[in-house]
Amino acid sequence: MKIDNPKNNEWEPDDSDLELENDILKNQLGLSNENFNKSGESTPELENQFLRNMKAFHEMDDGPKQTVRDLFTGIQELPPVDTLDPKELARLLDIVHDTLNKHQLCLDLREKLSNERIYAYFLTEILDEEIPLFMAEGFVTHFDGCDGYCPECFQADVCESFIDFDEPDAGSDII
Repeated sequence: MKIDNPKNNEWEPDDSDLELENDILKNQLGLSNENFNKSGESTPELENQFLRNMKAFHEMDDGPKQTVRDLFTGIQELPPVDTLDPKELARLLDIVHDTLNKHQLCLDLREKLSNERIYAYFLTEILDEEIPLFMAEGFVTHFDGCDGYCPECFQADVCESFIDFDEPDAGSDII
Protein backbone atom coordinates (compact mmCIF):
# COMPACT_ATOMS: atom_id res chain seq x y z
CA MET A 1 0.00 0.00 0.00
CA LYS A 2 1.33 3.42 -0.90
CA ILE A 3 0.32 6.43 1.21
CA ASP A 4 -0.54 9.27 -1.14
CA ASN A 5 -0.97 11.97 1.47
CA PRO A 6 0.06 11.11 5.03
CA LYS A 7 -1.95 14.01 6.49
CA ASN A 8 -5.34 12.60 5.49
CA ASN A 9 -4.28 8.95 5.34
CA GLU A 10 -5.47 8.50 1.75
CA TRP A 11 -3.77 5.69 -0.04
CA GLU A 12 -3.27 4.65 -3.57
CA PRO A 13 -3.10 0.93 -4.32
CA ASP A 14 0.22 -0.39 -5.53
CA ASP A 15 0.74 -3.36 -7.85
CA SER A 16 0.61 -5.96 -5.07
CA ASP A 17 -2.76 -4.59 -3.85
CA LEU A 18 -4.13 -4.67 -7.39
CA GLU A 19 -2.79 -8.16 -8.04
CA LEU A 20 -4.53 -9.37 -4.87
CA GLU A 21 -7.77 -7.64 -5.87
CA ASN A 22 -7.43 -9.09 -9.38
CA ASP A 23 -7.06 -12.59 -7.93
CA ILE A 24 -10.18 -12.03 -5.80
CA LEU A 25 -12.13 -10.73 -8.81
CA LYS A 26 -11.02 -13.70 -10.95
CA ASN A 27 -12.16 -16.04 -8.18
CA GLN A 28 -15.55 -14.27 -7.92
CA LEU A 29 -15.96 -14.55 -11.68
CA GLY A 30 -15.03 -18.24 -11.70
CA LEU A 31 -11.85 -17.59 -13.66
CA SER A 32 -8.58 -19.31 -13.04
CA ASN A 33 -5.16 -18.49 -14.42
CA GLU A 34 -5.54 -21.46 -16.78
CA ASN A 35 -8.59 -19.97 -18.50
CA PHE A 36 -7.72 -16.29 -18.14
CA ASN A 37 -5.20 -15.15 -20.71
CA LYS A 38 -3.86 -11.66 -20.81
CA SER A 39 -1.66 -9.72 -23.14
CA GLY A 40 2.01 -9.50 -22.30
CA GLU A 41 1.60 -5.73 -22.17
CA SER A 42 -1.23 -5.86 -19.64
CA THR A 43 -0.71 -3.91 -16.44
CA PRO A 44 -2.36 -4.72 -13.10
CA GLU A 45 -4.41 -1.50 -13.49
CA LEU A 46 -5.69 -2.51 -16.93
CA GLU A 47 -6.44 -6.05 -15.80
CA ASN A 48 -8.26 -4.67 -12.75
CA GLN A 49 -10.47 -2.41 -14.86
CA PHE A 50 -11.24 -5.27 -17.22
CA LEU A 51 -12.17 -7.60 -14.34
CA ARG A 52 -14.30 -4.91 -12.68
CA ASN A 53 -16.13 -4.40 -15.98
CA MET A 54 -16.69 -8.15 -16.31
CA LYS A 55 -18.07 -8.31 -12.77
CA ALA A 56 -20.38 -5.33 -13.41
CA PHE A 57 -21.59 -6.95 -16.63
CA HIS A 58 -22.36 -10.26 -14.91
CA GLU A 59 -24.14 -8.54 -12.03
CA MET A 60 -26.18 -6.50 -14.50
CA ASP A 61 -26.93 -9.54 -16.65
CA ASP A 62 -27.92 -11.70 -13.67
CA GLY A 63 -29.99 -8.94 -12.04
CA PRO A 64 -33.66 -8.03 -12.41
CA LYS A 65 -35.03 -7.38 -15.88
CA GLN A 66 -37.58 -5.19 -17.59
CA THR A 67 -38.64 -4.76 -21.19
CA VAL A 68 -37.90 -1.77 -23.38
CA ARG A 69 -41.68 -1.22 -23.42
CA ASP A 70 -41.51 -0.54 -19.66
CA LEU A 71 -39.39 2.55 -20.40
CA PHE A 72 -42.24 4.07 -22.39
CA THR A 73 -45.00 3.59 -19.80
CA GLY A 74 -46.75 6.91 -19.31
CA ILE A 75 -44.83 8.68 -22.05
CA GLN A 76 -47.46 8.22 -24.71
CA GLU A 77 -49.09 5.70 -26.97
CA LEU A 78 -46.83 4.08 -29.55
CA PRO A 79 -49.14 3.94 -32.57
CA PRO A 80 -48.58 1.74 -35.62
CA VAL A 81 -46.28 3.21 -38.26
CA ASP A 82 -48.99 3.40 -40.94
CA THR A 83 -51.07 5.81 -38.81
CA LEU A 84 -48.35 8.48 -38.60
CA ASP A 85 -47.59 11.30 -40.99
CA PRO A 86 -43.86 12.05 -41.60
CA LYS A 87 -43.68 14.87 -39.02
CA GLU A 88 -45.39 12.81 -36.31
CA LEU A 89 -43.11 9.88 -37.12
CA ALA A 90 -39.96 12.03 -36.90
CA ARG A 91 -41.11 13.51 -33.58
CA LEU A 92 -41.93 10.07 -32.20
CA LEU A 93 -38.56 8.68 -33.29
CA ASP A 94 -36.87 11.57 -31.47
CA ILE A 95 -38.77 10.54 -28.32
CA VAL A 96 -37.75 6.91 -28.87
CA HIS A 97 -34.07 7.80 -29.32
CA ASP A 98 -34.08 10.18 -26.34
CA THR A 99 -35.79 7.65 -24.07
CA LEU A 100 -33.43 4.87 -25.09
CA ASN A 101 -30.37 7.07 -24.64
CA LYS A 102 -31.49 8.11 -21.13
CA HIS A 103 -31.44 4.41 -20.21
CA GLN A 104 -28.07 3.61 -21.83
CA LEU A 105 -29.66 2.01 -24.86
CA CYS A 106 -28.88 2.90 -28.45
CA LEU A 107 -30.68 2.19 -31.70
CA ASP A 108 -27.81 1.74 -34.20
CA LEU A 109 -29.51 0.85 -37.44
CA ARG A 110 -28.21 1.63 -40.93
CA GLU A 111 -28.29 5.36 -41.69
CA LYS A 112 -30.03 4.87 -45.04
CA LEU A 113 -33.07 3.20 -43.48
CA SER A 114 -36.25 5.20 -43.72
CA ASN A 115 -37.94 6.43 -40.56
CA GLU A 116 -40.86 4.10 -41.34
CA ARG A 117 -38.60 1.04 -41.36
CA ILE A 118 -36.72 2.13 -38.23
CA TYR A 119 -39.93 2.70 -36.28
CA ALA A 120 -41.53 -0.52 -37.55
CA TYR A 121 -38.42 -2.46 -36.49
CA PHE A 122 -38.49 -0.77 -33.09
CA LEU A 123 -42.14 -1.75 -32.56
CA THR A 124 -41.78 -5.35 -33.71
CA GLU A 125 -38.29 -6.32 -32.56
CA ILE A 126 -37.07 -3.98 -29.82
CA LEU A 127 -40.09 -2.96 -27.75
CA ASP A 128 -40.51 -6.34 -26.03
CA GLU A 129 -36.77 -7.01 -25.71
CA GLU A 130 -35.69 -7.84 -22.17
CA ILE A 131 -33.04 -5.55 -20.70
CA PRO A 132 -31.41 -5.17 -17.27
CA LEU A 133 -33.40 -3.08 -14.82
CA PHE A 134 -30.17 -1.44 -13.72
CA MET A 135 -27.46 -0.70 -16.26
CA ALA A 136 -23.91 -0.56 -14.96
CA GLU A 137 -22.16 2.78 -15.29
CA GLY A 138 -20.45 3.16 -18.64
CA PHE A 139 -22.34 0.30 -20.31
CA VAL A 140 -24.56 0.82 -23.35
CA THR A 141 -26.71 -1.77 -25.08
CA HIS A 142 -26.74 -1.31 -28.86
CA PHE A 143 -29.60 -2.57 -31.01
CA ASP A 144 -28.09 -2.81 -34.49
CA GLY A 145 -30.66 -5.05 -36.13
CA CYS A 146 -27.97 -7.43 -37.39
CA ASP A 147 -28.23 -11.11 -36.59
CA GLY A 148 -25.39 -12.08 -38.92
CA TYR A 149 -27.51 -13.71 -41.60
CA CYS A 150 -27.66 -11.14 -44.38
CA PRO A 151 -30.10 -12.73 -46.86
CA GLU A 152 -33.02 -12.38 -44.42
CA CYS A 153 -32.00 -9.04 -42.91
CA PHE A 154 -34.45 -6.15 -43.14
CA GLN A 155 -31.49 -3.80 -43.68
CA ALA A 156 -29.86 -5.82 -46.46
CA ASP A 157 -30.73 -3.38 -49.24
CA VAL A 158 -28.98 -0.49 -47.45
CA CYS A 159 -26.12 -2.38 -45.78
CA GLU A 160 -22.52 -1.85 -46.87
CA SER A 161 -21.51 -5.08 -45.10
CA PHE A 162 -24.00 -7.35 -46.89
CA ILE A 163 -22.69 -10.85 -47.59
CA ASP A 164 -24.32 -13.01 -50.23
CA PHE A 165 -24.12 -16.44 -48.59
CA ASP A 166 -24.92 -18.13 -51.89
CA GLU A 167 -21.49 -17.17 -53.24
CA PRO A 168 -18.84 -19.89 -52.69
CA ASP A 169 -16.35 -17.63 -50.82
CA ALA A 170 -18.95 -15.56 -48.96
CA GLY A 171 -17.57 -14.16 -45.74
CA SER A 172 -14.13 -15.73 -46.10
CA ASP A 173 -12.45 -12.31 -45.98
CA ILE A 174 -14.03 -11.59 -42.58
CA ILE A 175 -12.35 -14.40 -40.66
